[in-house]
Amino acid sequence: MDWYKTWQKNNYFEVENNVLKKNQLVTTNFIKPNHLGFLHADFRPYLYADSLARYYRFKGLNVINTIGFDTQSYSSFLTGNHLNKNQDLLEAYLTELAKLNIGYPKNKLICNNELDIMTLIEKFVVYLFNKGAIKYKDYHIYKEENKLYDEISLTNGHDLVNEKVLVLDFSNYLDNITKHLAELNLTENDKEYLLNKLKAYTSLVITLMTTNKKEFKIKLTKPEELASLTAIIINPNYVDILEYISPREIFAVENYLIHKHKKYLFTGNYSTNPLTGKQIPIFIGDSYDMAIKPLFSIEDKEVILELGLDVIDIYDGSYLINSDFLNGLTKEEARLKIVETFKEEGIATSYQTYAKKEILISSLDKYGAIFPLALKNNNLILLEKQIPLYYNKNGQIKMNNEKDLPIVKLLDFTINHHFLKGIELLLPVLYTKFQDTEILSQDVIKDIKKWYNNLCIIVNKNDLVNNLLLPIIFISIIEKEENLELLKQAEIIMAAPVYDEYGNNIKRSNNNCIKVNDIIAAYGADALRLYYFSTKIDEPLYFSENKIFAYKQFINRIKAIYKRGFLASNYNLEFPLYQLQNKLYDALVSLDLTKYITYLEEFINNYLLNETLTKKQGITLLTLISIVCPCLAEDINYEEIHAKQLAVDAVWPL
Repeated sequence: MDWYKTWQKNNYFEVENNVLKKNQLVTTNFIKPNHLGFLHADFRPYLYADSLARYYRFKGLNVINTIGFDTQSYSSFLTGNHLNKNQDLLEAYLTELAKLNIGYPKNKLICNNELDIMTLIEKFVVYLFNKGAIKYKDYHIYKEENKLYDEISLTNGHDLVNEKVLVLDFSNYLDNITKHLAELNLTENDKEYLLNKLKAYTSLVITLMTTNKKEFKIKLTKPEELASLTAIIINPNYVDILEYISPREIFAVENYLIHKHKKYLFTGNYSTNPLTGKQIPIFIGDSYDMAIKPLFSIEDKEVILELGLDVIDIYDGSYLINSDFLNGLTKEEARLKIVETFKEEGIATSYQTYAKKEILISSLDKYGAIFPLALKNNNLILLEKQIPLYYNKNGQIKMNNEKDLPIVKLLDFTINHHFLKGIELLLPVLYTKFQDTEILSQDVIKDIKKWYNNLCIIVNKNDLVNNLLLPIIFISIIEKEENLELLKQAEIIMAAPVYDEYGNNIKRSNNNCIKVNDIIAAYGADALRLYYFSTKIDEPLYFSENKIFAYKQFINRIKAIYKRGFLASNYNLEFPLYQLQNKLYDALVSLDLTKYITYLEEFINNYLLNETLTKKQGITLLTLISIVCPCLAEDINYEEIHAKQLAVDAVWPL
């Protein structure tokens, strides 16, 4: 029988409107479809999510298991042509999802080229823009033909250029972002990898004293370069400089402030470098937009020479020189040494900070999700009344209320992949909840909190920046702006890639794509499931049809066990079955399906080859099997147990 259609007909995968049930959200990264289905074996996270969702439903939870497709990469999807041939593309995927028995609520199937999703994305841009998180600015980027990258995703093989683009500025939300990265159940290596993408570094704050006994603080982002500190500039627009002026220079300073006939003026005072003991002259000047600017020989040679001072060389290419107790150390060693020593001596304090505080969100793709922003007199303005903006089949931008459009210049950018991947984690709830006028109404905020307090994310391990860091940035912004706390109980499952049996990437150019329909026809969907679960999800899977065949034989053994019929009693199996239930419960609590099927295999191979089940034992075991082999469970439930209800509706024994 086609059990998938039966489940859908009985609304097994639909989200219930039951306030008494706890909510559980299971979500994975959206995949890119192609017209031949899952050729690249990229359904691994979806299989895993489906079995976990079945477990949560058995526990009596209200479950959303979302399925989404990343169609923004396909220009034909975005120009109206998806109404014909590309609809077949999606149908190929939906057909294979059904054959794999991957269930999802149909009213939450997300295809991010659809007009309501495009509208939601554009409204989210408006939300971020109004919060000051989206900015139009000169930005150093890497450019290749019609592609733009920043250093968070690409640094090699491209020319660095300066262009005016749109960026997401998350500087005001770094506390939230780093808190999440520290608290989420990631390995230390994964946490360090993501923090390094934010360019984490230790800053040293030292307090310096002038010759007239006035104090000021200097933040050192590269404390190992302290020996090259040559001069200090104090900006009179930010600091009451009279406190720092020597009496003998007071008239020169007054004349300078009135006429600005010089770029810099010596105050007559010095400070002392706490590393070398050398004197540091103090100047006033407003060339820098900061209160106190330390000048280092490594970075500020031209200004130092302009002041008539000598440049201090502290680096011979490999090791530090002229740097007191840091001499002979590498930059990394010197940084650790000076931070440790100065803190122990009480000379300075340190704190962790991050150089990366914004990310490029502009793309030069001809088609894509359109920014609801435009330029007027070189300033960004919102096109909120014109949402949705989209491409028609002729490649022209269409919009709502065009008559009300002010005279503006539309931006040449579309929304890039970073932004679109970042919002994917929010779409399952926002998709059916956002309001026409405000994307985060109080009702939506309440619903977000309700679902995201119990969240399981299955993340593609080969792209943690797009699939984890960007969603965390977006959620951190919402948390701070809306005074929420999300992700506090989030389960993060890393899904490693699938390769062929020789370790090659599965792609057309390698001529090793997987024909899912043929595999299912030959071995069955449940055998494919068991094979995918046989390797831990955070470890690479090397695809082999021979191993799938072994699981087909295992399934046949299970069928043969049930075809024997049932005994009235079998006390030999009572305790082993009880032990199995406890083991499987522990495996599910840790979300480890590899352990789950290992325990099932051990029980069946060790106890059931020569034993016959009672009907009660058979039903219990069948319910346990249904988590990983749903079709097998329904077949046996219908053919051997002759149950009137579906296996998915059985009472969960754990």
